[in-house]
Amino acid sequence: MRSFFAYPSSQQEVVKVIRAAKEQIVTSGAQLNIQLWEENEICGRPLTSPIFEGIKEADFLIADVTSLNFNVTFEIGYAIGLGKRVYLTRNSNFRRTGDLIDKIGIFDTLGFQSYADQADLRKLISGFDGSNPIPLRTILNVRSPVYLLRTPQSNSSELAIISRIKKARLGFRAYMPSDVRGSRLRRLSTMCRRASGRSSRCCRSSSPMLKS
Repeated sequence: MRSFFAYPSSQQEVVKVIRAAKEQIVTSGAQLNIQLWEENEICGRPLTSPIFEGIKEADFLIADVTSLNFNVTFEIGYAIGLGKRVYLTRNSNFRRTGDLIDKIGIFDTLGFQSYADQADLRKLISGFDGSNPIPLRTILNVRSPVYLLRTPQSNSSELAIISRIKKARLGFRAYMPSDVRGSRLRRLSTMCRRASGRSSRCCRSSSPMLKS
C-alpha cells in the first residue's frame, strides 16, 4: 500500500509531527509506504513533476489542512480527479481557519480528522486505505468539456486562461464562488416576482365576481 502526504511547509511544528509519525510507521514494520512531498526534490527537475507522479502512483492521498495552502489544495483536487481516495488531517493544537475553509467548500464534503501529536497521527494513518474514493462522472460532456473555476477577483492570469480557452473554441462552464449568495438572492427575487404576478392575476380575475 502506497500513500502520498501533502502538507504546507510554513508550520514547522506540524511538519515535525508528520515526519515523526512516518518514522513511527516505518519502525513498526507496517505494510505502508508513505511518500512525503518534500522527498521529491530532485536537482534540475521541476518539483511539480515528481509530486504529480507520486500522487498518481499512490493508492490514496493524505493532505494536512491545518493551514491552507494553494499547492496542497490543488493536489487534493488533482488526486480526486485521478479517482484517488483523499484523507484530510488537521493538527488540533492550531486554530482552525474556518472562513477560508468555508469559502473553498470542498473540505466540507471531504471532512477531516484531527490529531494532537505524532502518536495520534500514526493511528489515523494506520487506518487509512484506498477504498471508497469520491465517485466521478465518467461520461464526457462534449459540448462543454472545460469547467472553469474563476477567482473571486478577476486578474490578468484568469483573463489569459479564459482567452486561451475561447481561442481554442472549447465550450466551457464557469463558476464564480462569490456569486453563490448573489445567485440565491436573484433566484429568490425571481420567485417573489412570479408569485406577485400570480397574485395580481388572481386578484384581477376575481374582481368581476366581486362587482356582481
